[in-house]
Amino acid sequence: MQIKYLFGSKIVAISYLVLVSTSVLGDILYWTVSKGFAAYAKLFFYPVILISLIELIISKRIIRDRFITTNLILMSVAFLIGFYNNPISKEFFAHFSPFILATIVFSYGYKSVAYGESILKYIDKHIIKAGLILCIFVLIYFISYKFGYVEYFGAGALFAYPIFYCITNGYYKIAGGFWLINILTGKRSVLLAITLVLMIYAIKRLKPKWSILIFSILTLVILNYVNSGLELSDDISGTFERYVSFLRYIAENDDLLKALDLATSGRLYDGIAVIDKLGSNWLNWLWGMGFGSTFSVDYSFSDESHVTHYSHITPLSYILLGGVILFLAVYLKILQCIKYALNNLNDPVSMMVIYFFIIGFGGAIYFTDPFVWIFMGIFSAKYLNNVQKSTLFRRHNLSTIKLG
Repeated sequence: MQIKYLFGSKIVAISYLVLVSTSVLGDILYWTVSKGFAAYAKLFFYPVILISLIELIISKRIIRDRFITTNLILMSVAFLIGFYNNPISKEFFAHFSPFILATIVFSYGYKSVAYGESILKYIDKHIIKAGLILCIFVLIYFISYKFGYVEYFGAGALFAYPIFYCITNGYYKIAGGFWLINILTGKRSVLLAITLVLMIYAIKRLKPKWSILIFSILTLVILNYVNSGLELSDDISGTFERYVSFLRYIAENDDLLKALDLATSGRLYDGIAVIDKLGSNWLNWLWGMGFGSTFSVDYSFSDESHVTHYSHITPLSYILLGGVILFLAVYLKILQCIKYALNNLNDPVSMMVIYFFIIGFGGAIYFTDPFVWIFMGIFSAKYLNNVQKSTLFRRHNLSTIKLG
């Protein structure tokens, strides 16, 4: 098939840039205007999914890839299991999403490379501007938190790609500025994941490797100031306190599980609830509980139970839906990408692949975020096409499956 045009590629790129620029705006509006803004990111997710579906309908072709084929088969199995075991509900239909992302959206990202990487070219052209705009919103968020307009210190700022782009293109001062501003969001898992990727980059790419020592010293200085209160005002020490609050939780609670749940913002009890739901039935673990499966979490910081259809711990989300088989199908693909990403760290997309893997243990990004699979598709086309014949394309000719 001769490649001519990818439907909606510029809209997808703009959607990502706007989401990056305004990613903490949802948190600000959530606390100051309406709780309905908890779904702010979905304003950008749904159009991308829709565009991917429309492109599939127009082209009637999907990438020929064992990963996609396996996911489509496992989607059918999970659908049948869920149809038999669970009521038809909004959660039932919501479980189509992780399969659509890992097939149709993944295929869209893959095909974009054959169009001259139109998505990435536009994103890269404007990503620093998007990062600078995001800094402004983060400062607004932080000031709002300090003055009590925002009640929770933990905003989801999307600094990862701006930082990785700057690092791989030599804009080290800008990258450092983004990293420091990211501290003001209060998101521990995001800061840790970005820092770990930068550590890996330093180990693999930079000579001399003293940059690792700089990161280590910086971390130790922050922890020392937070614990001792030396030289820092109450406002500044309060900012960093969230990043080491797990130590306080453990010290103040005799119940270690409760302390760890508080320290991980409910991730521990979330995971335990999934394990309890799966129970001792080995078939549940092997094949999952299918579409529409839900579980109830009794968080340590809340008196009310929370019913949900996916876990914040991504591997457990896949096991609940499609069992260990689905988990292996997805994570073997991810690990294959990680293998090649580690050898191509001069590319910010490679750094994003590693970042997604790390952050996925604390948030269900593979389950919910289409941009994750756009990046995964782009990466697979760029680096796996030479090692996986089923996805090979040469001179803008894609190996695809014709639908209908």
